[in-house]
Amino acid sequence: GIDRRESIRSQRKLTKRTQSDKLGIEVYSVDAGDTADEVVQNILNSNPQDIEYVEVDPVAEPAFIPNDTSYPSQWDKTIQGLPAAWDLTTGSASVIVAVADSGVDCNHVDLSANCVAGWNFYDNNADASDVLGHGTTVAGVIGAIGNNGLNTAGSAWNVKIMPLRISDPTGIAYGSTVAQAITYAADRGVKVVNNSYTLASKSSAMQSAAQYLFDRGGILVTSAGNYS
Repeated sequence: GIDRRESIRSQRKLTKRTQSDKLGIEVYSVDAGDTADEVVQNILNSNPQDIEYVEVDPVAEPAFIPNDTSYPSQWDKTIQGLPAAWDLTTGSASVIVAVADSGVDCNHVDLSANCVAGWNFYDNNADASDVLGHGTTVAGVIGAIGNNGLNTAGSAWNVKIMPLRISDPTGIAYGSTVAQAITYAADRGVKVVNNSYTLASKSSAMQSAAQYLFDRGGILVTSAGNYS
């Protein structure tokens, strides 16, 4: 309960940073004299009966994507069988794909018509512009406008893209922030959330958020990463 949580927080000298009412998750900073790993282990050792899970909030960089301008239109389209798929569908404007990443450049000629309003979870405002370029590339792989004689074609070029910025200006993101973005999208009826960071298997908070999305008919897509 709340009283037990407050007791644990006081004993361990934790300072609350954020919380998610949707998932029942709270994020804390540890006392300067402790490490996060030590605090997590001490809580697990002292209060196992009171804890569903407690973890160090994982940090990750975006999964690597080459900066070649033609990259999204090369071998991947054929390997995935997309030319045949495009004979059946090029996506639907009724489908929104949320891109939880470094933001998205919605002024880009290949994305502007497909962008919908998103959110910036780093600055807590509606400006989800890209601070790194990674999120724009990911959004292009997903839904860059196709058959327009410009640049590249996305995998499903008629879907809508919801930009959700979860990173700091250098591209670094926390699992708890991604979890916030997932629940935000789920509450707005989004059925697909993409996060091209290698965080999902490291974060119970993200797994809880993925279940929250799944329970509302959606799916979370994450990257496999670049580490073999």
